[in-house]
Amino acid sequence: MAARGAVILEALVALAVLAAVLGVVAQATRQQDQMEGDARREVAAREAILGEMEQLRALPFDKVASRPAAPFADQELPDATLAVGVVPEVGDDLCKVSVTVSWTSSQGRPRSRTLSTLRARAGGPR
Repeated sequence: MAARGAVILEALVALAVLAAVLGVVAQATRQQDQMEGDARREVAAREAILGEMEQLRALPFDKVASRPAAPFADQELPDATLAVGVVPEVGDDLCKVSVTVSWTSSQGRPRSRTLSTLRARAGGPR
């Protein structure tokens, strides 16, 4: 009778250990999914910023400051906003152009990425 009780106890302990391991695996899988989703959103934000910068680079200097940001929609960033800032630098021949994408992470935290560059009216050295 005592051996039978020991076998049942061992089986219960084994089930408890198995349940704990499965819980840890499930938590790790959820965290991995969140990290993968956040990484996809980071990549989408960078691609949006680079695309907007390329569009701004193609414009004549005088049109950069007056151009509104292009409408922004991305399935990876459904709640994102894209903003363009243009700040005059030295005189009227140089400006700082910044493009920012802001969104909310899978954990509900606000996130943003910004890329800034200088834009000159004339080309570089000859």
